[in-house]
Amino acid sequence: MEISKRFVKRLKGLRDSRIGALLRRIDDALYERIGPLRILFVLSTPNGFYSALPVIEALKQEPAVQIGLLMTVGGRMPPTAEFNAVWKKYGVSRVWASLSKWHYVIYPHLCDKWFLRDSTHTFLNHGTGFGIETDSIKRAASPQFRLYFGFSEAELSYLRNAAPPLFADGSRLFFPVGFPKGDALIQGRFSREQTLSNLGLPTNRKTILISSHWCPQSLLGAWGAEVAHRLLREASEYNVIQIAHEGFWIRIHAEDSPTQSLALEELESLQRRHPHFRVLQDENEMPYLNAADLLMADHSSILIEFTLLDRPILFFDNPQFSFFDPQVHQMYREGADSFTDLEGLAEKCRHALGHPERHRIGRLRLKKAFLPYAGEAAQRVVRVLLTLGRMCGPQSARWAKAVELSRCLQGRDWV
Repeated sequence: MEISKRFVKRLKGLRDSRIGALLRRIDDALYERIGPLRILFVLSTPNGFYSALPVIEALKQEPAVQIGLLMTVGGRMPPTAEFNAVWKKYGVSRVWASLSKWHYVIYPHLCDKWFLRDSTHTFLNHGTGFGIETDSIKRAASPQFRLYFGFSEAELSYLRNAAPPLFADGSRLFFPVGFPKGDALIQGRFSREQTLSNLGLPTNRKTILISSHWCPQSLLGAWGAEVAHRLLREASEYNVIQIAHEGFWIRIHAEDSPTQSLALEELESLQRRHPHFRVLQDENEMPYLNAADLLMADHSSILIEFTLLDRPILFFDNPQFSFFDPQVHQMYREGADSFTDLEGLAEKCRHALGHPERHRIGRLRLKKAFLPYAGEAAQRVVRVLLTLGRMCGPQSARWAKAVELSRCLQGRDWV
């Protein structure tokens, strides 16, 4: 059942009226005192689901927590048994989600969603980057969110240097918790041998993972299938796996990108001809990162995620792409072997694989700045939520406690 636009308009009018404000205060006072902690995840893409999944799994262990999952209009979820099981247990309709009481509504992506009752609207990052493009500032500046689960103190410093400064007045709060999706890499949840065997690739070969952003300056945008083609022709001793940012697949499925569709056709043709090459549309990249001996990537933040494994990286430093923060660009360069064209690419891979200690300090610097809480991020999110408890937004009497906890966690370990 859907809510008609006319009915929503009437409900919004009621919500914003003096009577509605009084009813919301009574509603908040009641639900902040009794019942479970109610948490809704609003999902729109597979990456959003996999970013939220570690937190959902951690919250499942808490008996006093009620979980809900909502798919946005037009949202696309992975057709996997894993998603189906979670959705079957926690999925709710859009009407039920809009009218029910939630203490926290958590979003891995920006989206326009209306709720009748007060909630603490919270952002959970779906990727590890800041300073690459302006997206992180746009998300952090969005008035939609009151709580922001960020990566690190370095990200907070970066956002506070934005214009105007963010998270400076206590009306919106930053919590440095880490990147829950990356916890599995540290916790050893994936088997390299199992992943490669499932793909029909030999486990006794080293594996190169090529990952591309979706934009025109990315690996696939600049070179199409030629990167994979070069490696298969000049470095045939390796397994080669091609993946891409979910935005690449979204544009193909929407049939609005002939260039990207052509690249996919060429990659699939290579896969038919080369037994040690796979092109994958699986939006959960973590098993493939774990299986890779070397990552070849562009400016996409997957490069940062791979530093959790301390393995060699080749960075496509496209002169046509400008990092928003030059310091982040320099950190990419210091953490990887860079290349700007495809000349000698196979030999660069061999050299990087033969000298994995190169750029180790740079990789550690990236990890420290972006992912200091690797392996415990999901638990940090849960501990923040449980510590704050039943809170329905900044008008809550608990907000002062939230401000104090946010300040406590900035610049130090959990106390």
